Parts: sequence; structure tokens; C-alpha cells
Amino acid sequence: MVSVGTGGAPRGGTGGRHLMNTRQRMLAAIRREPSDRLTFAPRLDLWHTARSASGTLPREYAGLSSDEICRREGWGIFRLTGDYRYMSRERTDWPFVALGLFNPPETVYSLGFSSAVETVTRELEDEFHVEFRTGLGTLTATLELTESMHRDGITYPMVTKRPVVTSEDMRIAASLFENLVVSPRHEGFQRSEAEIADLGVTVSQAVDAASPIHQIQKYILDPTEFFLYYRERRRDLDELAESVAHYFDQVLDIYAASPVEVAEWGSNYDRTITFPPYFERDILPWLRKAADRLHQEGKLLITHCDGENDGLMELIASSGVDGAESVCPFPMTRLKLHEYVEQWADRMAIIGGIPAEYLIAEMRSEKELDDYLTYMLRAVAPGTAFIPGVTDAVSPLTDFDRLRRVADFLEGNGALPLPVGPMPDIFPPERGARTGVTGSADEGAERGAEKGGGNADEAVSEVERTAEDPSEDPSEESSRGPIFAGLDAVRRELLRGDQAGVQMHVAELLAAGVPAQQILEDGMIATMDYVGEAFGRGELYIPEMLRAARAMEAGVEVLKAGLLNGGASLDMGTTVLLGTVFGDLHDIGKNLVALMLRGVGCDVVDLGINVAAQTFADEVERRRPGVVALSALLTTTMPQMQAVIGLLGQRGLRGQVDVIVGGAPVTPEFAEHVGADGYAPNAGEAGALTQRLRARRAQGPAA
Repeated sequence: MVSVGTGGAPRGGTGGRHLMNTRQRMLAAIRREPSDRLTFAPRLDLWHTARSASGTLPREYAGLSSDEICRREGWGIFRLTGDYRYMSRERTDWPFVALGLFNPPETVYSLGFSSAVETVTRELEDEFHVEFRTGLGTLTATLELTESMHRDGITYPMVTKRPVVTSEDMRIAASLFENLVVSPRHEGFQRSEAEIADLGVTVSQAVDAASPIHQIQKYILDPTEFFLYYRERRRDLDELAESVAHYFDQVLDIYAASPVEVAEWGSNYDRTITFPPYFERDILPWLRKAADRLHQEGKLLITHCDGENDGLMELIASSGVDGAESVCPFPMTRLKLHEYVEQWADRMAIIGGIPAEYLIAEMRSEKELDDYLTYMLRAVAPGTAFIPGVTDAVSPLTDFDRLRRVADFLEGNGALPLPVGPMPDIFPPERGARTGVTGSADEGAERGAEKGGGNADEAVSEVERTAEDPSEDPSEESSRGPIFAGLDAVRRELLRGDQAGVQMHVAELLAAGVPAQQILEDGMIATMDYVGEAFGRGELYIPEMLRAARAMEAGVEVLKAGLLNGGASLDMGTTVLLGTVFGDLHDIGKNLVALMLRGVGCDVVDLGINVAAQTFADEVERRRPGVVALSALLTTTMPQMQAVIGLLGQRGLRGQVDVIVGGAPVTPEFAEHVGADGYAPNAGEAGALTQRLRARRAQGPAA
């Protein structure tokens, strides 16, 4: 049984038995050098900010910093995220945040513009508006930092309106980066190092995005528009990226000459958002460039890997970085911890590894936590290149005594080298099958990368060939007669994302007397089903899915126009009410789901981001949808899903609607816990799930 301490003075110390100090152990792990024991280094910043704002810090730690809490508990300090609380008082850096540029005191540079750029700012309640005035024109952006965000642990402003909307805006954005001045500044980093001393490591975050193209994706362009630019207007992206590289080159030069020992470069890699050909072409070269340059100066480099990494494992491992930070394994993502170790541990350190849900009492029992910790030590054995921590960071929902439970377990069992032995089987088989953990998802992503060879056009061609082959097409009659030839033409143009082609063939079929519903179901929805399945297998990527969905919308408009004069209607299937829950400002996943749902014939009402439970309930009462789809990207906002479902029940609406949930931290178990009707791990599965729920409702209650 794991013993649980009670806090107070440094806990778990065993005097001379420990041969190295905490800093030495953590640096040894990143270098993959021998050490005497594992160091538990939980990142408390998010938890601490939220608990301080709500007045719910443990009584003995009220008023203390997160570092001081780690110090008193005897935990390692892994200071990564800068202390952005100064932004609540000062607004100087807010214009740079609008461009995705962060320079808290722990970084070793400051930011400014040349005289060619003027920034004008104004505040309206919680909103902060900024204008960037240049000789080429003006860009505008909007940010916000609210009290509710503080309660969720967020201390830096979020961009609610991105600066680039039109192609002309891209030229102005390029001029901003060309006139960006990056200057060395070491004082804040040196102060952080002095405060931590031998109790941990300050990891200075050089850049949040890993490359200029990644910067454009994360912060400059609308997330959905980025992928369309990626496939259709690549030259425009590359021209802007050349200017953004001006910032990256300056930062790399400064870090190479700085006193920083461990730097972080880039964050958030996901098989969907940063799909393999994109990662290989546009992210990997910059990771290698940064690693090579900093290694020449004797420095260590880590990268923040939080996300669905299957399909990217070999690419990340080949980057030359010394450590993968925020490794977030199954059950929060597809890959189990031992799979990470098998592929990475001989090439880079693994930092993290304890999924945040195991420390949340409402999600996991203490026995499940104990079982996972036992598994973890077997998975990472002999443990040389491992720093255990909570991924992504310690959630505000965390039970503090569970952190102590982890620390006590590692104190009793973390001496190195760890014994190698049989791997405990702690994951029920049905969970692996439901989430595609063992083999299928990763193999699908690898097949997609091989077929595309880094070129998504070839992956589309493969799907087209399959769709054209009667032996693999469920409708073998598709090759017979002009009607079926016309439907085949709609399918091909839909897969190519050719809006004009889809519209032309739809109009021809309508003129030939083919029923609109048949065109919709046999020509479009069936094809989008295929697209969703291929996307889920990793054989098609976001740009292809977006272009197909956009082409379908164009075709549907022709169908609707053709029916208007005759007074007929088109059955678009289930109405889905979609939104990101209250407190969460992320929208890329939600936007992909909206496109996929429309692609399989649903009528989607998108409520946007930061949607209150009251709004969901009001809209259900007003619109009477068949499905409510809830998205959350933060563990802190996951409880809002339960709040929505509970309010629907209180107002007598729950039985009238199916509720599905999804998002990076959401699991099938959480969906079941909050009373949802289904869980979708990606946009493609959301479409299939909605259709299954629609069919179930059509059949009526079970006898």
C-alpha cells in the first residue's frame, strides 16, 4: 500500500543516502546519463494560479508560491511556463502576444519594433484591442484576460481575433516580423536560476511554435484557413514564413550566446493538426537547426510534445532534441508510456508520463493511480532518461494528497537503476479497442505518410482509385449508366475538393431528373463517410478533409437552389448544436467537427467558443436539435460538460437530445462519468457517431 504524507517541512528526505542533488539528477536525465534516483517534478503553475484565485490552496500553503510549495514538499522544481501574472498589471507585452510572441522574465530576450511600426492599444472592459500601423497598412487584433480565466489557471491573454484576415493582411504581417527587434536580456532568467539553485531547473522557452510555418498556424492565420492556404496558396505561406524566420533566427542567435543551460523550442505536436508530411517538411528542419546550433554551444534542448504523437514518433525522435517534455500517454492519448519508451528512450529523455486524470478523484480511484505508478516504473526501466511529472501540467482539479501519494511512491521505489521485469497489464482490453491504441491508429498514420510520401495529393489519388474500383465500392452499380457515371463524377470532384466541378456535375444530374436526395446521399454523404474514415485512419489529412467538406457545401447550395422553385425540401439529417464549453477559447477541433458533420449530412448550428451551460440549454429548447456536441481542450473546462448535461436534465430536455463529447483531455470513461451518450476522439469519428445515434433514435426505444 502506498503511504500518504501530510506535508509541512521537506518530506521524504533520507539524508546522505541521496548522492546527487535535484538539479544534478534532472540534468543527468536530460543528458541520458546515470543518476541515483528519479525526481518527481510536477509543474504546479496552472494548479497554483487557479487555486490562488479561488482561495482553495491547502491551508498550510496559503500565500506561498508554487516553487515554495515544491521546496517544502521536497519535489523537484521544473520551471518551464513563465510567470505571466505581471500581464494583469502591465500591458506592454500584449501586442506581441497578439502575434504569438511570449517573453516573460524567464526568457533571455526582450521584444520591440523599429520606428516603421506603431502600436495603438485601447481597453474595453476585459477586451484589449491593438492596432499595428505600418507603411503598408494596419492590422488589428483583440485579446482578453478575464477573472474566470484566472480561476482556470490562465495568466496570459488569449487572442479572440487574429490579426490576419485577408491576403493583403499577410503582407502587413510580414512587415511586422521584418521590423521586429529582439534584444538580449538575461536578468530575469538569472534571477530564476538563483531562486531555484540546486532544487531544480529553469527551462527557458525560446519559442512557442517550432518553426515560422508553425507560428503562422498557431497564431497568425485563422486555424481553418491555414490548412486551405497550406494546400491552395502555399506560395503565400512561404513568403510570410520568410519574414517570420527573421524572428526565429534572432532568437536562436541570442540563446546560443546566453547563459541558458536548458532551452525549450516548440510545442504541441499532434498527428491531426501537425500531420506527418507537414511536420516533416515544415517543423522538423527547424527543430534540427535549433538542436544543432545549441549543441555546438554545449546547451540542452527540449520540446513540448503534448498531443497525439502517434504517426510522428520517428520524426520527433530524429529531430536531435535532448528531451520530449509533457509526454502525455494513454489513456489521455493513444500511445501507452512503454511505447514512448521503446521508441524514444535511447535517443532522448522523456519528461512527464503521468496523465493528469489519475490525480483527479472524480476520474480515477486511488487504486488505479497506484496501479499506474507500478506500471510506469516497469515501463521506463531502467529509468535513466526519465523525469516523472504530470502531463500536461497539474490540473486545478487535482487532489493535492494524490500528488503526495505519487511523491511517496517514488521516494520508496524510485532508486536507479529500476529493475526490469514483466509489464503489468493494467489497461482493460476493451479500452484499447475503443480508442485504437494497439497498432491500428499508428499503422494507419504511417500508411498515410507512406502513400503520400509527404505529399497529400498522392493520398487523395489513392482514395480516388479506391472509390473508382467497383470491387471496393459498396455500390457496384456506380459504373452503370449515365446517372451512376454522374454520381461517380460528383464523388471524384468532392474528393479533389473541386467546388466548381461538384457544382457542375450536381447541376447536370438535377437537369437529368435525378432526385436531389439521391445526389445528396449517394454522391456526397457516402463520399464524406469515406473521407471521415480515411481521416480517422491517418490516410487523409486536414487540408483534404476541409476541401472535401467545402466542396460538399457548394454542391448542397446547388441542390437547395434547384429545389426552391418547386417547393421541395432537402432532408439534411440531424440538427447538431455544437460549441466549445464555457471557459475554453479553443476552436480548431470544434471547427473540424463542424465541417465533418456537415459533410455527413447534418445541419450544424455552431455556437462558437466559451459557451455557457445556460446558452446550450436555451438553444436546445429553442431549436430542438437531435444532438448536442460539446468540445473542451482543457482539463479545467471539462466539468462544464457535466454542467451542460445536468442543466438539460433540470429543464426536462435531456431525454429529447443525444449529447456527445470530445477534445484532447476527454476520454470514453469521462464521457460515461458525466452521462454523455457518446465520445468521439476525432472529427471523422464524430460524423460516424452522430449517424449511429440518429439511427438508434429512429429505431425507437429498445423493447
